[in-house]
Amino acid sequence: GKPERFAMQLGWYRHTKVPYEWILSTQAPNVYEDHMKVHGEGIHHLALNVPDMDAATADWAKKGYPVSQSGAWGEKGKPGSG
Repeated sequence: GKPERFAMQLGWYRHTKVPYEWILSTQAPNVYEDHMKVHGEGIHHLALNVPDMDAATADWAKKGYPVSQSGAWGEKGKPGSG
């Protein structure tokens, strides 16, 4: 519920249309460390493309799934940013 600094190393692999992501937490606290403590290794999340991130996160929050961690890179609106 409050801002924190976190870091991770990422790896990517694409098999047909399905991308896979490996995440190694390097600076906690974060949801990856929380997940590992409770569930161990395994699937942590699924990603979906949405046309409006703010609307999608508000909709999921109304359904009982609030944002537990978020982050971004680059500059908003610039190529390669996210």
